[in-house]
Amino acid sequence: MTTVATVDLEHYYTSDDRFENNIPTWFQSVWTIVRFVAYLVTIIWNVGFIVAGVWLLVLGEWKAAGLGLLGQFCVGTFLLGWIDMLLLPFFPLMSAAQKKRSLGLMVAVVVGSNWLRYFVISLWMVGSFRTFLNMTKPEALIPACIVGLIVAIAPWISMGAQEQDNEHAILSWTGITTMGIILAIGFGAFHWDGHTAFWLSVGFFNAFTFLNIKVMTLTTSDFPRLKQLKWYESLWSYFPAIFVLFGGYLWGALGIATAYGNRRIFNSKIHTALKFLSTGAISGCLCFVYLAVCSWFVSGG
Repeated sequence: MTTVATVDLEHYYTSDDRFENNIPTWFQSVWTIVRFVAYLVTIIWNVGFIVAGVWLLVLGEWKAAGLGLLGQFCVGTFLLGWIDMLLLPFFPLMSAAQKKRSLGLMVAVVVGSNWLRYFVISLWMVGSFRTFLNMTKPEALIPACIVGLIVAIAPWISMGAQEQDNEHAILSWTGITTMGIILAIGFGAFHWDGHTAFWLSVGFFNAFTFLNIKVMTLTTSDFPRLKQLKWYESLWSYFPAIFVLFGGYLWGALGIATAYGNRRIFNSKIHTALKFLSTGAISGCLCFVYLAVCSWFVSGG
């Protein structure tokens, strides 16, 4: 089996009947959509490269067409290997979480490794688009965006094709290709600058990490389970995690830590009213500190 650039794949998970039999119906529906999108993108990816490549050649953009061909078939393998090397320190941490049966440590490792991985992926994807847009003429905007998309997602298309029975690989594959399409639309239709595109990509992937964690908790039997919460309890508990969308890595990490602490409180045996009061106070403190820091920076310190 091909090594995949993430710590939450084959070494710690298995793709057996647990995934099909132990998940809620709504999640099975979501998963069906995920797989459909993944296969649809694969088809578009193969056809799109031929169309965009010929389009660039017709417009005289030989350099862009050649670089796109090189990026599609050659660069991806090296990029995945480099990301694998960056994530090596997380493997002993995951092993420790497994031995201690620590769900908190496991979630922290998965979040940390995914954030690092998606940070590098965001750099690669935005860089791919910027490269092709900068080297082509304005009239080649559409084929340049298509080739930029193909090169940006090429490593993970190849990974997904080889890991079709691995739900975690397909999940990563689908998230990355979805973000690639969003970037293609943003650069092509709205003329995003690289800085905006990069941080939007980081925010998307930070939020996408939670879906990865959901799959982890549904498919891993070696770790303790937390009791299921009602929808409003989940919304109240996980609200601080919204910081991953706009708070950057520091506030995103604090938001996740707060959400996890809230979740543990709701899993305790204290009175329900106290659960809401205590978690509300914790989340409120985080929001207050965030607003205070933002106000301090806006006022010039």
